[in-house]
Amino acid sequence: MNFNKDLENFIVDKFQFKTFEIDNWFANKRIYRYKYKEHSEEISNELGIDYLRNDKIDSWRYIDNHAIDYFFGEFLWYMTLVQHVKSGIKSKKEIYKKLIFEIIQNQAEVVLFDKRIKPFVESQRIKVPRVRPLPTHLRKPVEAMKIGDKCFIFRYSEGIAIVDPCLVYDIVNGSELMYHVMYFTNFGDYGSASRKLGINGYGFATVYPTEIGLTPEEAVRNKY
Repeated sequence: MNFNKDLENFIVDKFQFKTFEIDNWFANKRIYRYKYKEHSEEISNELGIDYLRNDKIDSWRYIDNHAIDYFFGEFLWYMTLVQHVKSGIKSKKEIYKKLIFEIIQNQAEVVLFDKRIKPFVESQRIKVPRVRPLPTHLRKPVEAMKIGDKCFIFRYSEGIAIVDPCLVYDIVNGSELMYHVMYFTNFGDYGSASRKLGINGYGFATVYPTEIGLTPEEAVRNKY
């Protein structure tokens, strides 16, 4: 028997699928994520940095081969124990897995992101030799930045300095001037810092004007 329609109805009724533009920028290919329908989230507007900063994107799980196996297992359980179908599904696992991925591709909503982020994802970290951090009292503060400006941050001091590009996304003009920045970096295994120049992730920092630079060299002198 052919249970293709049963499969589609089951997957669509139980799960919600999205492809986030920022994932596609980093991977240079289409990446899919999912949520259970009871925990679904409607997204209609282009997403900004606050969505990433608040870790809301992490509530959407990546779809990989293990996830496809899981979807198939859930469908098999449903058809066997609920619909009492005893045969004709498990033996066609690979066929149904391909169908599941096709359903995901057809159902996934594309979620757009702030276009200011993309050039940073496509850029590189920068090595800065022969420059050293200065004592705080000798640093030149960077006080003229605006929201959307590009800057640089130097966070680690082992070996030759490697500087991360940053995007200023908010400014605090309180008793002391501070910048909220999104930096673009390279994470190694288990989220640890890497010395690779290619960018594969991002983070957030709040910095004083003496902890940031308009150039890579200034960022090293104004070490965070």
